[in-house]
Amino acid sequence: MANAHALEESSRDVIDPLISNKEACCISITTSYGAGADQIFLDSPKAEWLWEYAQAKDVLVHIHPPLVAIGAAAMQQYRLNEAVGRPFDTALSAARIIFSGVFDKYPKLKVLFVHMGGAIAPVVCRLDWNWELNYKGIQNPPI
Repeated sequence: MANAHALEESSRDVIDPLISNKEACCISITTSYGAGADQIFLDSPKAEWLWEYAQAKDVLVHIHPPLVAIGAAAMQQYRLNEAVGRPFDTALSAARIIFSGVFDKYPKLKVLFVHMGGAIAPVVCRLDWNWELNYKGIQNPPI
């Protein structure tokens, strides 16, 4: 795998030789970057370069939660970060990518969310319902 920072396009200079020379067959990134109010997810416009690159090169993007996931401070007790936080971070990132239209814009994009998508499978029907409530992509619609 070629490790990249999804929000830093300069990562292209590191991963492109590995992918082009077949020294790596996929790109590995994390589900989010930063923490608290500064946390940024993969639906950020800063990640556009990665989706465009991965689709153009026809390579898989391996997506794994970071060591410190969303809400980590509240999950220190009982080591819930690993049991709840990281799967939640994965599911949240997957949902944000879906709702932001990344897969619509890059229909041949191949991604792998580790741990079977975190917690997305049990909420997929709720996401579908939310999509209908969200007026099919209008951000922050009226309640």
